[in-house]
Amino acid sequence: MKKLATSLFSLTLSLILIASYSVVFAQGTGKVTGKVTDKKTGEALIGATVLLQGISKGAATNVNGEYALTGIPAGTYEILVKYVGYQNKLISEVQVTNNAATSLNIILDEANTQQLQAVTVRATFKQESTNSLYAQQKNSSRISDGISADAIRRSPDRNTAEVLKRVSGASIQDNKFVVVRGLGDRYNVTTLNNSVMPSTEPDRKAFSFDVIPSTLVDNIVISKTATPDLPGDFAGGNVQVTTKDFPDTKVVTLQVGISGNTQTTFKDFKQGSVQKLDFLGGFSNGSRQLPATWQRLNYVDYLSATAAQQVAVTQRFQNSFGAKHQFKGYPGQNLQLTLGNTKIFKNDSKLGYVASLTYANNIERLKRDRNEFSFNEDAQPTFYYNDNVYNFTNTIGGIFNVSYSHKNSKYSLKNTYNNTFTNSYTERTGAFVEGGPVTLIQGSQTAPERGGIISSVLEGQHFLPASKINIDYNVSYGNSYRKQPDQRVLETFKQPGSNSFTVNLSNFNQAAIQNAGRIYTDLTEDIYGGKFNVSIPYTLFKQPSKLKAGYLGYYRDRDYTATVLGYAIAGGANGRNIPLTNGITADNIFSNSNLSQQGIALFTLPGYNISYKGTVSQNAGYLMTDSKLSDDLRVILGARVERYEQKINQPGSKLPEQKYLNTDILPSLNLTYALSKTSNLRLAGSQTVARPELRELANFQAYNFVYDYNITGNSNLERTKITNADIRYELFPSAGQIFSVSAFYKHFVNAIEQTNQGNQTFSYANAPNAYDFGAELEFRRKLDFMGSQALLKNMTFYANASYIRSEVNVQDGAPTRPLQGQSPYLINGGFLYVAPNNGLSVNLLYNKIGPRLNFVGLLGARDIYEKSRDVVDFQIGKRMMKNRGELKLNVSDIFAQPVRLYVNYGNTKRSYDQSTDKIFQATKPGRNISLQYVYNF
Repeated sequence: MKKLATSLFSLTLSLILIASYSVVFAQGTGKVTGKVTDKKTGEALIGATVLLQGISKGAATNVNGEYALTGIPAGTYEILVKYVGYQNKLISEVQVTNNAATSLNIILDEANTQQLQAVTVRATFKQESTNSLYAQQKNSSRISDGISADAIRRSPDRNTAEVLKRVSGASIQDNKFVVVRGLGDRYNVTTLNNSVMPSTEPDRKAFSFDVIPSTLVDNIVISKTATPDLPGDFAGGNVQVTTKDFPDTKVVTLQVGISGNTQTTFKDFKQGSVQKLDFLGGFSNGSRQLPATWQRLNYVDYLSATAAQQVAVTQRFQNSFGAKHQFKGYPGQNLQLTLGNTKIFKNDSKLGYVASLTYANNIERLKRDRNEFSFNEDAQPTFYYNDNVYNFTNTIGGIFNVSYSHKNSKYSLKNTYNNTFTNSYTERTGAFVEGGPVTLIQGSQTAPERGGIISSVLEGQHFLPASKINIDYNVSYGNSYRKQPDQRVLETFKQPGSNSFTVNLSNFNQAAIQNAGRIYTDLTEDIYGGKFNVSIPYTLFKQPSKLKAGYLGYYRDRDYTATVLGYAIAGGANGRNIPLTNGITADNIFSNSNLSQQGIALFTLPGYNISYKGTVSQNAGYLMTDSKLSDDLRVILGARVERYEQKINQPGSKLPEQKYLNTDILPSLNLTYALSKTSNLRLAGSQTVARPELRELANFQAYNFVYDYNITGNSNLERTKITNADIRYELFPSAGQIFSVSAFYKHFVNAIEQTNQGNQTFSYANAPNAYDFGAELEFRRKLDFMGSQALLKNMTFYANASYIRSEVNVQDGAPTRPLQGQSPYLINGGFLYVAPNNGLSVNLLYNKIGPRLNFVGLLGARDIYEKSRDVVDFQIGKRMMKNRGELKLNVSDIFAQPVRLYVNYGNTKRSYDQSTDKIFQATKPGRNISLQYVYNF
């Protein structure tokens, strides 16, 4: 299948070259492009005739309702639109300029059956643009929120994760995982170009949105209520990411930028071992991999070998501990090149492509403090440490999309690739303070990591004119990977009264990764999918309706290996402390000479070393009706059936194969009542599920250096069943403006949560029952209602806020607590100023989330929360060079407040109380400043 993916990429590049050579934009002429839709339903009208009055130019809409009128001399025109069964529409004041595309979306009203002759409705270009936007906003089939490419462009966001925090009811955790309506990432599902994406993480059910550059995204829509044609495994949101498709005009865009961080740039910076290809995505030459000698090793024989033989094998590992490079932090760089064009043929068919390549380098220094506390809230930390974290990150991404439409059919091939490499070096200082005199700690970690995604989707759409049946389908391949080839961990200790630090090494039976060791992990997951949908129109109560049915299936194949090695005294001798004196340092203690002199060797650590193969197969079908019961009432009713099977095998272990098989029937109902031409009332109810991830079920433990915790699986997890109810009022006072208020309720049975088990161990557990309810408010309004000044006319205020309450009933009589990952409130807001005459734009954005439960405390351990923080971002842009160029200055996270996790000792309260709560971890990020220049050739 990987060869197939390579072939698809090659085919795409070939089509791009063909399109590039065949397309010549008509000099001295312009074009008009857009989409024709039904005013009541928002459905595309296929085969509508679009005529340019005064000259013999015309076109028919394709399977998406899209049209294009080309080769038009500059001027002002009228456009006439005709479609059988609908009123004709004549649109005036349509301005066409040379070498540019005028975008005009058009809505048509059904003809009154009592009319004896055709009626032509008149509108201006400005009126029609406003009306079509109303129709698009009002006619969504479900409760959803989204963000467009234009809004993305006017924010300082570098990747999709940062973009998502602007969407109503959404926030971001750990800078990459989406939280919708205060629910953790596990309650969301992600699709990219209509194909389901696998989890990108080795130890959680989550999709890392920081792997998709924001500049490659056309739009993002988060569906918050279920319909039968959506995957049924979500409760927070179905996040649909769409990359760019047909461009309206020829596109050649170059974007260059530099960035800095107040805590990093021109400050002292350190790196561990570096390879030549790190700046191109960290593709290794093999030196970071396990040595071939170790891979061929018979470990039973190795344990019975002599100390000298064990040392000889260990000497095959490179000594890459410690800081190898020190320099002043340099500014980050980013570069993006985008090419695109569309060729329109005489028979109204068209071939279009868009290709984009993104490259970025960035370095960042973080300051992190960590404290561990006992169960007693009056106790001092049992240990604490302070980290200086130095991250080098390189990203290479691209999209290659080709689309062809002809009359009633359209075919698209969409490819997305992104590779992110991070080489992290951490220096640690701290102390053990419990149970006696203080023992000082010094430590380090070097962690190269490469992760990314590959996605290829081939899709088709067909309209059958005689029956007016719509058919769409796709086949897809996706690959996600996360590889950490050589994470190195070392901690040294200085006992009370000692003059030097020591490395504490035990015998091989008691070696601990926390003291000294190396970790090699490799996660690869392939997903093969396909879907098919058919939509059949019919009439009910003299209103247009449709019956829709479909199938979705996918197969996931995950392969995970972890090799965890600890340094210990060779030959089975007793452990001892090795002082860092007489030329022995933390950087060279594992050099070949010191390995021999000190008798040190590597050994596998029982319980950590694991490989497992997991598979997931899903087959789902659905049947639904989308009916207009009157001019104002729309009903979407149906059910989805999902058969879901998981298997986990651990080669080489004595554990039996783990099998999980469930079949779920998931009904849903969505009602939309049009209160007026500009407002809706929506009601929705559904049943959905949330299933455990393979890693959460697999019985093994992994070490997390950041938290200094072990993470274990739980093979007894059960899927979560969720009942959802929503109500929403929405008002569209004018084009691009909205006011909406929503309320929702969710009930969970067997909610899956990540838990703090105590003794520095995390795991997963089912909470028997939980509920979640809340309200959302969204507002977007131009400020021209406050006065006629140009400043107010060109300024828009927008805000969205959510209040959420959740409670988990742990057991009778025990205090309730919120769901893991749930925030009690979210706030997004901002001011946007765009001056149409001089190309100046200013955007000020604000984001805040309430304190959320990061880790659930079990077995006497305390809950750990994330403290709320204020995030303010700013962008100012100026168009220049006849609007072909734009210079943008971005300042992100202006306040740069620390990200704080705290141990909650009050049990029932959720906000941070300085008098009783203790800071578990605090990370200070620094302020980011970037300068970007975009030029359209």
